[in-house]
Amino acid sequence: MPVVARPAGLSLLLTQRTDHLSRHAGQVAFPGGRIDAGDEGPVAAALRETEEETGIARHFVEPLGFLDTYLTGTSYRVVPVVGLLRPGFTVTPHAGEVAEVLNSMSFCALSSSSSFCQGSSPAPGVSRKRSASRLRQHP
Repeated sequence: MPVVARPAGLSLLLTQRTDHLSRHAGQVAFPGGRIDAGDEGPVAAALRETEEETGIARHFVEPLGFLDTYLTGTSYRVVPVVGLLRPGFTVTPHAGEVAEVLNSMSFCALSSSSSFCQGSSPAPGVSRKRSASRLRQHP
């Protein structure tokens, strides 16, 4: 979860996946992906994936910690890594994976209950609660 510090406040950097992908096409997401055999763990994977997908060099990311691990309905184990983006980074989306880098959702929007809708996502043998946000670009 790339956090961007701006004079107007903190915001999150998101990506929109390209429409031609076979999985999750067009979805808005945080940069990220699998931990590869060469990665030393979730932080290394997050730094690599962020650089591959957005072009943001690793030295612009200060890892801050983790959010709770989440098991998806398709049995993927997601380890959210939170990192602060240092000033001066540039964005170059990976054309094959990322249609756009969205810069980004403000923490104010995230904290507003009017920005969210609630629901549930049934999975085989499991009922999952979920929240979705109405995405608005941050100036």
